[in-house]
Amino acid sequence: MTCLLAACATSDTSDKEAETPLPTIAAAPYPVPMTAGNETQQMFGDLHTALASSPNIDMRYLPDDSVQLRFAGDNVFAFNSTEVRPEQIAALRVLTDTLQHYPQSRIDIVGYTDNVGNVDYNRMLSAKRAAAVAQVLIEQGVPQAAISTRGAGKDDPVADNSTAAGRSRNRRVEIFISHRPLSDVADKSH
Repeated sequence: MTCLLAACATSDTSDKEAETPLPTIAAAPYPVPMTAGNETQQMFGDLHTALASSPNIDMRYLPDDSVQLRFAGDNVFAFNSTEVRPEQIAALRVLTDTLQHYPQSRIDIVGYTDNVGNVDYNRMLSAKRAAAVAQVLIEQGVPQAAISTRGAGKDDPVADNSTAAGRSRNRRVEIFISHRPLSDVADKSH
């Protein structure tokens, strides 16, 4: 999964970077050339349809044949919080329902924070955010063995941390879904 995370990393280590936004699910058609028999592409289409009415979730199909979902901003977690907001629990239920049709899916959940506060604290907070999302998925029926989590702290911001709106967008969780063997996921997760 490290290569999945590297695909989302930016080369600029400063917190003031230009964002390349993901297409919003409800607003943009997915640019995936469908190949017969590709389960990940089929899952992407199913998720695109299922999550179309869920606000504040961005989704993309990655070149390594995985799907990235970004649950963005204060819509998932309030400042300094690890509690998943109720409206996002409903979206995670839709995700879980879709994943039931793809039992070979492997899920890597990465939590992020804004740049306010201590680096170690932010890493711990982001790990707890990823674990909170994982717990919701597990409670809804996703096998725990299919999920890995990590906290990235303030690394890889998607917006400018010098503004309140940017910091809000950086407090996020990204979920990467692939059909790799569980041993492959376990070997590469942090």
